[in-house]
Amino acid sequence: MFDVFFKNKVFHRENGPAYIRYYKDGVIQDESFYLEGRLHKEDGPAHTRYYYMGGAAHQKYCINGKLHRDGAPAFIGYDPDGRIINEMYFSNGAAKNVW
Repeated sequence: MFDVFFKNKVFHRENGPAYIRYYKDGVIQDESFYLEGRLHKEDGPAHTRYYYMGGAAHQKYCINGKLHRDGAPAFIGYDPDGRIINEMYFSNGAAKNVW
């Protein structure tokens, strides 16, 4: 099951996720925020995938379709208990080394 929002034939929604996918029983599996066909959200993750029993599996922070986040990881992976298992830093789509 899906909920999708389009404008000019591309994913687009200004006040909520433009793409929401559900598990068969209606629990949210993924949600993605798009503006004019590009993953984009300025105040949180642009894409989140959820474990079936709740909690984020991973989050992507994107601006204008590119992984980007200032001072924090733009991609975060979680185990089912909510512990961070992977972090990656990006600026305008380019990977950054953080040591």
